[in-house]
Amino acid sequence: MFRRLMKRLSIAVLLATLGVACSGTGTSSTSVGAKIGQTTGSAGSSGAAGAGDENTNGAFPNASAGNSGGGATAAGGSGDTTGAAGTGAAGTGDTTVANTGDTTGAAGSGAVAGSAGTDTTGAAGAANTTGAAGAASTTGAAGTGSTTGGAGSVVTVPVPTTGAAGAGTTPGAAGSSGSTAAAGSIGSTTTTGSAGSVASGTGAAGSTTGAAGSTTASTGAAGTGVVPPPATTPPPSGVNLCAGLITDKAPHPMTAVARPAVGQTVTDPQFGTTIRRITEVPATATPNPAIRPLYSTVAGWNADETMLILYQPGHGHKLYDGKTYAFIRDLSDIHPADLEQVYWSTQDPDIFFYVDHNQFVKYHVREAKPEVMTTFNFCGDVTKSDTRASGGSDPMFTSFDSKRIGLGCMGKSFMYDISTNAVISGPVTFNELPAQASPSGKFGWLDESGRVTDDHLNVLRKLDMKNPANHSTMGLSPSGVDTWYGVVFDPGPAGNSDIGSLVTFDMTTGQSKVIIGPKTGYPYPPTTHVSAMAYKDPGYIVVSTLGNTSGAGLLDSEITIANTADGTVCRAGRHRSWGKKNTHLQQPYWAESHAVPSPSGTRILFASDWGDNPTVDTYVVELPSYKK
Repeated sequence: MFRRLMKRLSIAVLLATLGVACSGTGTSSTSVGAKIGQTTGSAGSSGAAGAGDENTNGAFPNASAGNSGGGATAAGGSGDTTGAAGTGAAGTGDTTVANTGDTTGAAGSGAVAGSAGTDTTGAAGAANTTGAAGAASTTGAAGTGSTTGGAGSVVTVPVPTTGAAGAGTTPGAAGSSGSTAAAGSIGSTTTTGSAGSVASGTGAAGSTTGAAGSTTASTGAAGTGVVPPPATTPPPSGVNLCAGLITDKAPHPMTAVARPAVGQTVTDPQFGTTIRRITEVPATATPNPAIRPLYSTVAGWNADETMLILYQPGHGHKLYDGKTYAFIRDLSDIHPADLEQVYWSTQDPDIFFYVDHNQFVKYHVREAKPEVMTTFNFCGDVTKSDTRASGGSDPMFTSFDSKRIGLGCMGKSFMYDISTNAVISGPVTFNELPAQASPSGKFGWLDESGRVTDDHLNVLRKLDMKNPANHSTMGLSPSGVDTWYGVVFDPGPAGNSDIGSLVTFDMTTGQSKVIIGPKTGYPYPPTTHVSAMAYKDPGYIVVSTLGNTSGAGLLDSEITIANTADGTVCRAGRHRSWGKKNTHLQQPYWAESHAVPSPSGTRILFASDWGDNPTVDTYVVELPSYKK
């Protein structure tokens, strides 16, 4: 990451020495070190100053010349790449506790085998074919022919996954902490014979994972360090994230709001949304006291939103409860290629992936166990950052099924299939940052040249944009099409005039559309970050903009949500962070908001110095569509 920053600084110095006027082109690379100088362009003299914080050459009438070298001497920040975190212990309860009371879920009435009824398969009541007392029990002994089905023999149940619901049954009363559950009435013609609340102590009828008898973590963390189990019901998807939000373009000037205490909420005075502070970094954690999201292009929450990962500069990655926001433990045992390059699985809530030098690692969170899947032996010296494997200094996410990821080393790109544990294409020399896997896994994206490849890294087309490396992300459209979403400051070399804080490019056809920009009634884009991490609700994109720190106008210090299906833009609140204008941090980059939604899209993480404070913490916008 630092290599990319220094390369650009060296070029700028050389040009200055030769007396060549630099273009003032801003860059939007996104990895710390490189990203610390995100608007670092050549400190040129051309490009009339305008409203745009990061335009690339001032071609647009209101464009600025770029922040011309901001962060030019910025170091990567102590511990930016791995940020080894102290000696945080796993914490009490990291190992999943067996369901309390599972062995005491004594069978209800009829649990003791009686004389065979009229059914040939031990049906738990007339006309039942299996007599099973619920998906978690073994086949129940036949009852006496009454309607009360025999509960199966008691078993000790581990932490379950989603259990099959008994067809046609009425939910039985949940057993208290796994106490004896009554075996409810059997449906007269059901084929599963789920008997209300089964003997395993579950509450919901036919479910293997009711509230009663669940692990301690599912009923509240039993002290610091307890990792919650995966949720049995996935978060909602396909919801209207703009429900209850303002969708106008009025200025709504920001008014002062006191910074909430950790764990407390405030209501945004202009937009009515709930904003909760979830961290409190010690002010003594100098020179950059911050706890914040990793970046806008990678997921903060795991697949079922029960856990989330944040980052503290100079310290490392930190694991939190995704529901209560309680701190669980430091992830001091992981060593990713860069701070953003920790990729939650979209399929298994207990798994995330990262590259450690030339090894691809699958990490099991509850066991605190790294599992090396493969080693990329064709990459170079692992002691050198420019030869070992990584996602590059501008990483995006994996494919949305967590099967493919784009990586590279030594100027070469390759596609790795996680599901088959095989490199499926490359290494191919592009002499630019590694190709990133598209959400479908069918394409690759070359960030510096704007080229789209197939999954074997054959170049298919080039998108018409002057600076493809501007802040961007990839996601799926509502119809499932791979789409580039990002900020565009200048017309494309082939004449594309779509400019704005949120412009979309169809990666299959190359067609573009403005969602938030002058063509749709919004200002010329200020500093902007874009996130498509609401991957369970495709087409909703979260945009965080800086603009004027006073919050006086449209897009100033704002977080917006765009429904790219119909063009609706709803306003989720002010992040109140000064970003690179922060006057206290050694590296003001850490104060950039980098808003990123949860997989369901109903919550949004962001970082904020809350009005140029000397510390940066993480906050969550809890949208009206969020159901706890």
